[in-house]
Amino acid sequence: MTRPEVKSTPDRSNNWLLSVEPAWRALSKDPVFAADPNFASASAEYGDLLAETSAEVAGQYLKSKDLAKYRVHIDRAVEMKHSTKHATFAVNRAVNFKKNEAAIGMSADEMTAVRQQAVAAIESAEPAVRAMLRKELDAGWPK
Repeated sequence: MTRPEVKSTPDRSNNWLLSVEPAWRALSKDPVFAADPNFASASAEYGDLLAETSAEVAGQYLKSKDLAKYRVHIDRAVEMKHSTKHATFAVNRAVNFKKNEAAIGMSADEMTAVRQQAVAAIESAEPAVRAMLRKELDAGWPK
């Protein structure tokens, strides 16, 4: 799978990446594989691709207002902790959950946790993007 394929067919790419996820998780727990620099590099790339395709597919479901499927995919995108886009995915999730709060059906505690995760992701982001992400979160989550 190449990056252009991921961009042109995110749905198919996401399905493929999900199909190998159990094997990837099992190998990741094996200390021999985990210590191998080539596996670590491939594992990081796999995680980033799964996060990107999950976010892309989530965006498609958000446009079609299928919020249950949106939530599954955007939650996975955030869970994968993309090496450079994690904070962006977390903020987008928080803002879109807030916009669709009634339809998503999350408790107040769950919504608070989503916001806290976004704030934590912002704090771990590159300094150059923190202010922009904070502004985006604050605009989409009025107090």
